[in-house]
Amino acid sequence: MVELEFLNEFRDYKLKLKLSKKCKICKSSLNLHMIDGSVNQICGNNFCRKQYNIKRECSKCNLVYDFDDITCKKCEVEVIRIAELNLNIINSDKALKKINRAYKAGKINEEDWKAGVLLYKETKERCERQL
Repeated sequence: MVELEFLNEFRDYKLKLKLSKKCKICKSSLNLHMIDGSVNQICGNNFCRKQYNIKRECSKCNLVYDFDDITCKKCEVEVIRIAELNLNIINSDKALKKINRAYKAGKINEEDWKAGVLLYKETKERCERQL
């Protein structure tokens, strides 16, 4: 699983608020209203007082979500995939440096070093192709 801080770097969408302008019944303006730990809109007319749920819209795929949702279910899958591939590339680079240091220090033999370098380079190239 990818760390949240690393994942945030690859998010290319936002869930923007989608507020209604006027009440559908009496055409009065709407105000923000907090109820049950969430926020909604309420008609400003004291006789109407109709409540409307606030929706969020994904800036990338335009799907609509509830106010309490913070991630797009469709776009987040692709963001996680890209973040995991980038993380694999970074980890392969680190492993290559580590195995090269161990070989230079004489801690591993040449056969193990060649096998390790081949494995990590293949992993890195495979991930780069998928990006």
